[in-house]
Amino acid sequence: MPEVEVETAVVGAGAAGLAAALELRRAGVEVVLLEAGGRPGGVMQTEEIRGHRVERGPNTCLVRAPALAFLQAQGFERELVAASPARRLRFVFHEGRLEPVPMGPLGFVRSPLLTTRGKLRLLAEPWVQRGDAGTESAQDFIARRFGPEVAEKLLAPALTGIYAGDERELGARAVLGFATELERTHEAERARALADLIDRLSARLGQRAVTRRELVEAHLPEQAERAAPATLGEARRRGEGDEPVAPQGAPPARPLRIFARPEPIDALSEVPDGPPLRFRWRRVLHDVAAIEGPERIAAPWWRRPDAPTRDYFRAEDSHGRRFWLYREGLWGRETERAKWFVHGVFG
Repeated sequence: MPEVEVETAVVGAGAAGLAAALELRRAGVEVVLLEAGGRPGGVMQTEEIRGHRVERGPNTCLVRAPALAFLQAQGFERELVAASPARRLRFVFHEGRLEPVPMGPLGFVRSPLLTTRGKLRLLAEPWVQRGDAGTESAQDFIARRFGPEVAEKLLAPALTGIYAGDERELGARAVLGFATELERTHEAERARALADLIDRLSARLGQRAVTRRELVEAHLPEQAERAAPATLGEARRRGEGDEPVAPQGAPPARPLRIFARPEPIDALSEVPDGPPLRFRWRRVLHDVAAIEGPERIAAPWWRRPDAPTRDYFRAEDSHGRRFWLYREGLWGRETERAKWFVHGVFG
């Protein structure tokens, strides 16, 4: 194949490649369009099958102002066929038959497209925390907000019909901008509503009655937090958000509930300085199924030189309940008989 020098080359003769080549040529740029397939159009293709028109690839499109301006400039405006408002019903091929896409809450409840578990997950959407839509794909965003079933059975067919692309590769902000913006504004409104509620309660009951927990510099865990006024002004003055946070997906190093006074337990271990196999707390016997540790916290020698060392463990019992345990005293050095305590429980 002979070599040809051109000013600009556009690779791919899909919709984006064709549009780019037309715009470059209109601007007076010498351009060559390269396509590996036998025809232009990319994934778009129209076929007549048994008297029916079949659109392969996208069958609808969202024509926003920039796209409409481009079509007008190229003389294609009259080629647009508006979707009929009377034909808003859409179908998804599911388990051998066409099922209508639900358009409202009652439709989702009755629809066979989602399992009972998928419907329950969908109902939990109002309590989903905000994520980073700027780095999420459309698949990740919908799965996080509405559950993986909605992403797989409803989002994927919809995006295929509009973009003819993989929902795992399309950016959430690019194709679901309205939803990502709604999430951002909803989170801001919820934060303002919560701040307003805290301020009202603090004004009526007093700041000492409405408090939040904040971390403080302390050696012993039971002394590492304190109650502070929960008003927005106080939180802003302290620079809320600077407290350490566990990495996403990692188990918390400290339980949500820490007892002001550790409670003694009866524990059974294989060896005196080993983790417990089972323990009894508040007259209930717990079999340890998994355990992490130890995390050793030495005594504050500057206050109590004779205070024993603590070895902390994160323990999970056979029923999935998680506890923060510690053994008091180093066996053979500080004590001849280890004492065990539960210091907190994980949510």
